[in-house]
Amino acid sequence: MKTVIFDGQKAGRKIGEKLKTKLEKLKKQGKIPSLVSILVGDNLASKIYLKKKKEFAARIGLDFKTFYFQPNEIKKIKRTIGDLNCDQNVGGIMVQLPLPDDWLAKDKLTVLNLISPEKDVDCLTAFNLGRLFLGQPLYLPATVLAIKKILQLAGLNKNNILGKNACVVGKSSLIGKPTAILLTNMGATVTVCHRQTKDLIGYTAKADILISATGQPNLINGRMVKKGAIAIDVGSPKPDFDFKSVSKKAKFITPVPSGVGPMTVACLMENFLQSISGNSFLFADQNIKLAGKAAKDEF
Repeated sequence: MKTVIFDGQKAGRKIGEKLKTKLEKLKKQGKIPSLVSILVGDNLASKIYLKKKKEFAARIGLDFKTFYFQPNEIKKIKRTIGDLNCDQNVGGIMVQLPLPDDWLAKDKLTVLNLISPEKDVDCLTAFNLGRLFLGQPLYLPATVLAIKKILQLAGLNKNNILGKNACVVGKSSLIGKPTAILLTNMGATVTVCHRQTKDLIGYTAKADILISATGQPNLINGRMVKKGAIAIDVGSPKPDFDFKSVSKKAKFITPVPSGVGPMTVACLMENFLQSISGNSFLFADQNIKLAGKAAKDEF
């Protein structure tokens, strides 16, 4: 069995070329709004990821702006998000994660949920995550969309993924949980594990699709992987997989770096272009009206 090693850089560039062409067409129709990122604090990994976003945006001709804040400026951050929501020159708003460790959980949620759902191109708000849970997302989180596209490139689609065993290692609200929901909605049989799962190998070794997003280097080794599995490593900045041993068992594997990361950046920009071009878009107020009508009808 020959193992396919996914080239995220190459796949990301292909998406970028398509987005650049689409963006050029949109520019002929009028002014294109900006994509805005909010960075709080001095997290090194966040700065690296932000730099990659800027570089990708520059390649496709997209105006990308960044607002920098100190962790103690939470009131200013909230006011800024409110202003950006109302600014017609802004088409998408992202809060770069992780937010500061010393912030209360409720403050982190409050800041994320201040983003207007139609501008929440990274699917961080409860509103958009809720739509994903219902199988009707406005957008997928960029990393989750990247995983979906990678699965498609690995040969899995809505027909042949049905009933396959999928194991997601990692329970974060940013990657693990929404990935599990996506796979469930696609028809896979999904198990969610994490670093503290007892007998982890008992779950991973049965998986046709193995996705790990824990941030614990080399958590998954070859003996934990089913022969012929599709293995997607979302570890950052170091891999969750012991690549040498896992690649001997998997038929398709993503490396770290140059795997999921470049695809995530490309998918974020794809979400943004979807938002400003109005594809399959349903505004937040319309959803609220529909939800209210449904509740009224039920009672």
